[in-house]
Amino acid sequence: MLTFDQFYRSVWFRPAFAIVVLAAAAAFGYLSVRYDPYLVLLVASAPLVALGLDWILRRLHWIPPVILIAATLTSWDVSKGLTVALIAATGFTVLWLLRQVLVTRQTEFASSPVILSALAFALVALLSYGWSQIASDPFLVTWGSFPFTQLGQLAIFVFSPFVLIMTASLITHTRHLKYLIYTFLIVTLIGGLAEFLMLPVRLNMRGMVYTWVACLAFGQLLYNRTASHWQRGLSITLLAIWFAVSFLRGITWVSGWLPGMFAMVILTFFKSKRLFLLLLLIAIVLGVGASAWVGDRYIDEYNESGGTRLYRWQTLFEQPFVWNHWLLGMGPAGYARYFMTYIPTNAMSTHSNYIDILLQLGILGMVILLWLLGTLAWIAFKLQRISIRDPFVAAFARSTLAMPIVVLLAMFLGDWFTPFVYNQGLIGFSWTINSWIFLGALTAIPKILARETGNRSEESSVNCRE
Repeated sequence: MLTFDQFYRSVWFRPAFAIVVLAAAAAFGYLSVRYDPYLVLLVASAPLVALGLDWILRRLHWIPPVILIAATLTSWDVSKGLTVALIAATGFTVLWLLRQVLVTRQTEFASSPVILSALAFALVALLSYGWSQIASDPFLVTWGSFPFTQLGQLAIFVFSPFVLIMTASLITHTRHLKYLIYTFLIVTLIGGLAEFLMLPVRLNMRGMVYTWVACLAFGQLLYNRTASHWQRGLSITLLAIWFAVSFLRGITWVSGWLPGMFAMVILTFFKSKRLFLLLLLIAIVLGVGASAWVGDRYIDEYNESGGTRLYRWQTLFEQPFVWNHWLLGMGPAGYARYFMTYIPTNAMSTHSNYIDILLQLGILGMVILLWLLGTLAWIAFKLQRISIRDPFVAAFARSTLAMPIVVLLAMFLGDWFTPFVYNQGLIGFSWTINSWIFLGALTAIPKILARETGNRSEESSVNCRE
């Protein structure tokens, strides 16, 4: 029998390969006219995807950077709003868990209290989904697409914390952390330049993307004293793009610039009180000089979002069905059905993660989410007391001080931590997953330090509460 190696070396390989390529090109060209071109492209790239999976499963630490890259491709809708990011996060999580069950046969979760709270959040989402099927009001209005949409919301609630867990478990060395951060900064540099120059390159720069650009780039610029010229140039360029695009052009979209600015304020305050006071003075002078311009845009934003949201939240808590489902909520995406049944003329998306979680997962879900963020804040605080030899990792560790606090602020301004599918759609997963990845990287730092210094007690001292 002719082996593949013999066929590859024979005179028939090249003409046969050329015929196959031409036939495949013709076939996929024909199919792309009759069907969704993105779906045809996905099928055509299956062999490359298989090779890529084989490569990445041998280098698991590249999974979080690949998910970050996938999150930039928000224009690649596969079907009904499913994006590459959600597919990649779901697929890699399942493969990673199956690998532990079938191959290594041992748990590879990072040793951190964050892992327990993240697992608890995924579990309460599953419980809430089950409870919403059992205990839903009998007269609820349910439309045909709702079951699929609810499953999409459930997937976001479950796979977001699992991506955090996976990131915390797979980022085990300093170089892994650098791969993750530089992948994000370089991709956002491309997307930010395209947005600044108004080029027809559609990369995801919405949600918390600019917030993490500001936090990570400013942290490296402020704390990494040994950074090379190109590293400083990258940070300064990214901050300039953030200021021009997110603040100057998008000042009416407060969620786009306020969390990032707040992160820089926090990092500056803990770095140097003098620098903080200087920047505060500059901000006051600029604010007074441009008070009329800023005031007009504040009024526009308040009229569009602020005042209407406060009125809606007040109306919301006057509804009896809210208090009838206080423990586990109305299920993932569930409050949309209740609104359309009982208050269809005033149905709404709350535009607040706090109220969204409360309505969907109840008091239990909200408490667990705050437990998760509180644990992350504690670890970030403990990291500030540790001397770290690698200047890049040290700068990132100092930057983590702002991360949980910034997420708490962003959750108030919108559904920027767990997107509500009837507000952002499933595409919102691409706008929020970077937060879970970087919080997973925060969780991984004690393990990285312990592995590279050989001091396991150092990891325990960071992860344990005092």
